[in-house]
Order: sequence, then C-alpha cells, then structure tokens
Amino acid sequence: TGISFLFHEGAMPFSFANKKNISLVPAGTSMGLFQGKQTSGVAVQGAGKEGLITASKITANPLYGKMSLLILEGEAISPQQIFPGLSNFFVKFNCDASEMVDIMTGEGFEHHLVLTYAQIREELGYFCEMSQIKRIVPE
Repeated sequence: TGISFLFHEGAMPFSFANKKNISLVPAGTSMGLFQGKQTSGVAVQGAGKEGLITASKITANPLYGKMSLLILEGEAISPQQIFPGLSNFFVKFNCDASEMVDIMTGEGFEHHLVLTYAQIREELGYFCEMSQIKRIVPE
C-alpha cells in the first residue's frame, strides 16, 4: 500500500497537530510567495498527529454529468520528516497509493482533500445515497 505524504502550507487546525512538532511561523515560509503574491500573517507549521483518518473529496465531473465522492480511510502515522512552512501528514491508506492517484486523475478529483480524524466511510456512504452522489471507495 505504501505511505502517502499529504501537506498544505499552513491552515492546519491545532486539534490535528502532533503537539511535539508544531510552531507558528510567518506565512509563506516554504515558498515566500503564495499565488504570485507576497504573503503576510501567521501559519501553522508541523506534523499531524497519529490516528485513524478519513480523507474525502467531492467533485462534479462534467464527463459524467453527476457528482462523485471519493472516500479514503487510513491511518496517520508518525512524521518521517518535517518540511518547513508546511502542515505535514504521513498517511497509510487502506488502498494502494498508485490506485488512489489513478482514481483521482481518472475521475477528475482535484488535489485538495478533506481530512477527518475519524473513520466515517459509512456515514459518508449514507450521505451519497441520500444525495444520489456516486460513491468511490478504493479498497
């Protein structure tokens, strides 16, 4: 299955943080520029805490004319490395990493995922049924 590295510049909730590896840094520490603009303010830098997670992403794919919801379950593990200016998450998903990438690119999912520290695949499945959204759950 392998380990996936998820990251974002800042914007990590403190409740997701491994309290041993967190600091506040000037925004834009990793890139200096964000979307072509000089950044200002404060960003959260550090590693995500260990625990069971669900990552999800909803998208409307114009090729199929309907919405889809990608649901990935796994476990956030101890950070392998801390990258300056980023919120770092190392996740061992319940599916193969290459399968996950193939599904995301093939089904038109964007690269931003919603991360939840709980396994909520069943609840998201109910939401899909009620909303008539195609559910995609790689195993």
